[in-house]
Amino acid sequence: MVEHCKVTVLKNQLDLLDKLANVLSYSFDRCVEIKDQTQFSDENLERLELLTTRFTRLSDLLTQKFFRLID
Repeated sequence: MVEHCKVTVLKNQLDLLDKLANVLSYSFDRCVEIKDQTQFSDENLERLELLTTRFTRLSDLLTQKFFRLID
């Protein structure tokens, strides 16, 4: 019973990680478009900020929750 619960929690976390990775990939693709600019508009600064926020969220989920679950 306990193992079944752990597997379910791991599966849920993997699903969430997959969704977050897809959203991060979308943000990354939007930032690639502006990578060669030397001056950034407010909109482009928001793109970069969103990318870093999404990266941090995914990184935190991996280190704070997922890796602890499999430990």
